[in-house]
Amino acid sequence: MLICVDESGSINNHNENQPYFVVALIHILGKGSLKRKYIKFVDQNRERLKELDVDGEMFEGDTFRELKGHYFDSDMKHKFLSFFKDSDSFEIYFIKYFNKNLTDKFCQNKERAFNYPLKKAFSFFIRGGFLPNEDCHINLDNRNLKTDSKMQLDEYLNTDLIGSIGYTGTFTVEYFNSKENRFVQIADVFSNIFYNSLFTDEYDVEIRQYRDMGKIRRVFEFPLYHDEKV
Repeated sequence: MLICVDESGSINNHNENQPYFVVALIHILGKGSLKRKYIKFVDQNRERLKELDVDGEMFEGDTFRELKGHYFDSDMKHKFLSFFKDSDSFEIYFIKYFNKNLTDKFCQNKERAFNYPLKKAFSFFIRGGFLPNEDCHINLDNRNLKTDSKMQLDEYLNTDLIGSIGYTGTFTVEYFNSKENRFVQIADVFSNIFYNSLFTDEYDVEIRQYRDMGKIRRVFEFPLYHDEKV
């Protein structure tokens, strides 16, 4: 299986304006059909996307580079949710951090603060039968990670999960500049929309539809018990 990952917010237990951190995991079920869907969305919304791209990250001149969810206004987010709703080429999992329940020690190491909940989430999804027990290839955006940490995640997942939950596959991890990976960009947009949905009810109808359709499979909350600190 192929899982593409991106995040929104920040891991910060001292900022009351950042109560959450969100990681989106997109399980790709049909690479070709999702690629075509992505291209069609960009083509249909090119002019408006270019207008929204105030810092020149989504476009370089007239050349489209990548989707960035934090540039989408609410109308474009609704269009994105509506456009991809009927696609059966992916399903979505989220990790939702409660920042106030993180300790200073946990937050000091950003790689550990990302990797540990990711491991816990994969354990929950695989053990619960939501994700298949098979080889898992993970694609992530490389912009927030130190070089040495890129060599650690797959080893960490394999060491901790193989055998402990009856997992019989192997994790491999690959890092990308997000503009080189359309599926990581899709994870970026969904993470941004879900993150924003924690502060407003504007996307409640679409998110409920995604849940009811089984496209949003599960949300893993971390820490699992909100009154406990990690």
